[in-house]
Amino acid sequence: MGVNSTESNLYRFITDPNVQVNTVNLTNGLYNFDRVFFNAGKATLTNESISQLHNVAAILHAYPNARIKFGGYTDSTGTYKVNKLLSDARARTAWASLVEMGISPSRIDARGYGPRYSIAPNTTEEGRAMNCRLSVKVLQM
Repeated sequence: MGVNSTESNLYRFITDPNVQVNTVNLTNGLYNFDRVFFNAGKATLTNESISQLHNVAAILHAYPNARIKFGGYTDSTGTYKVNKLLSDARARTAWASLVEMGISPSRIDARGYGPRYSIAPNTTEEGRAMNCRLSVKVLQM
């Protein structure tokens, strides 16, 4: 794990005694995964994604009061309805992976946002790839 990896950021947020979950600023405690990917147009995780989800599960095992939410996102290619369903399925796939790793389902929420909240323009292949992502938000520490 790198110092700016998703797991490192998540760990620092959960363990910092000066940090609190902010219900007004929804980006506080929100991190985009840097090594979780899905096959194009599907909710199937790529093989290299599992190790990062294992690291998140280890953090959750170490901090049993922590609760998180997965957010799934897509680019704007295709219809909103299809993208919303795909992003929901991707968030639920990550949720199911952590449950299989022994994390209680009650500690993880999952929601798809489709093409909403883009982080890059959808006019280029690179931008669309950046917008097809999974995020994790700390809900409780």
